Amino acid sequence: MTDTATPAATPALVEHLGIDGLTDLLQRAGFRANAASDGQRPLVQSAVQGLGFLLVPGNPARIAADRYVDFSFNCLIRLETPLPATLVEQWNENKRFGRCFQRDGLLVLAFDVMLAGGVADRFLLAQCEMWDRLMHDFIAHLRQTPAGNAVRQPA
Repeated sequence: MTDTATPAATPALVEHLGIDGLTDLLQRAGFRANAASDGQRPLVQSAVQGLGFLLVPGNPARIAADRYVDFSFNCLIRLETPLPATLVEQWNENKRFGRCFQRDGLLVLAFDVMLAGGVADRFLLAQCEMWDRLMHDFIAHLRQTPAGNAVRQPA
């Protein structure tokens, strides 16, 4: 006997998103999200456990300059003093996703997401879940910070 079941319709792939789409993505993933700007480009602001982060669009799509084929999650934390390099290195050695670095008095956690070529909506929601997990792990990692190098405030 042959299988005559009709295959399920393949969901449309997401190839680019605008700021409204990025805001909606975060909200569907359970985050609060607000469209904003840093004066040079549009952004989306949100937070995990009170620690703010930005969703920053990357390369414009060929279809329109206000739609993007990639974006990054970025958590920027102002430091009173630089953290020991080993604390940052430990994060990068132990985490496959999300890179950590220090620049201009900031501690940065960044996580890139590519849409180029098309991705499923489920993939994008999974990336939001991954970011949420990374942020929780990052907060726990920062608790290892010596008191003299305490985190000051979100940038």
